[in-house]
Amino acid sequence: GIILRSNDYTSGFHSLLESLNDLSLDNPECSTDIGKFIARSIADKCIDNADGKYF
Repeated sequence: GIILRSNDYTSGFHSLLESLNDLSLDNPECSTDIGKFIARSIADKCIDNADGKYF
């Protein structure tokens, strides 16, 4: 099967964060939701946050 690499996750999150203003028109809580997904991805070691990019 297809395995996602860490940079696949960060690329997707970066894309979502760039669209945050537009997304928040449809879902005002989207920044909170995306933040939870990023935090969970760090906790599950899907992405590395050693450089402090996200938190």
